[in-house]
Amino acid sequence: MANAHEKERERLGTVGVIRHPFPSEGHDQGPQSGDSSLQTASSLPFLLGVTVPAGRELFFLSGHTPTLVDADAPSDRLKAFGDTYSQTVGAFQELGRTLGLLGLNFSHLIQIRALLVGDPTLNGRMDCEGYSRAHAEFFGTPEQPN
Repeated sequence: MANAHEKERERLGTVGVIRHPFPSEGHDQGPQSGDSSLQTASSLPFLLGVTVPAGRELFFLSGHTPTLVDADAPSDRLKAFGDTYSQTVGAFQELGRTLGLLGLNFSHLIQIRALLVGDPTLNGRMDCEGYSRAHAEFFGTPEQPN
């Protein structure tokens, strides 16, 4: 029986990008230190990695920041940009607009790097759940399954 990686290779052929999912068992690392689902019971749309065939064009975006949610709040305060969930949604919306300007969409992405900092409302812990909830709205959906 073919594993998930072999099935993906078959689906894309030898010229396509291959997306490697996290294994369902036997892997101690991954999203949220090994969590395989959100508290809301939906699966996490993160990958172990990707393989890009030789000769494929790569385009690197410089990055996106969250949008202001409260222009009246001081820009160095959480209230100005919202919680981790709101910041992630705002940054992904901006990313979507940029991709559209380039004739691309979220299905063309092979990596997203996010910088999370401690949330003062969570005693300085990173809000991985907030990030993952927002991420799951843009990736691993019927419209954008990758």
